[in-house]
Amino acid sequence: MERRGFNKKGMEGDYLIWLIIGAVILAIGLVSVMIMSGKGIGALDFIKDIFRFGS
Repeated sequence: MERRGFNKKGMEGDYLIWLIIGAVILAIGLVSVMIMSGKGIGALDFIKDIFRFGS
């Protein structure tokens, strides 16, 4: 018997999109909290210093 109207791939795609959106929002929130508290500035400077090659 065949079930019509049930698309498993569509359900997985919708879930994956919401998972990615949630992860991006969480990352933006964490970065903004770090910058607001002052610890993010040092982390950003450290990351910039890592990518300086010739200086």
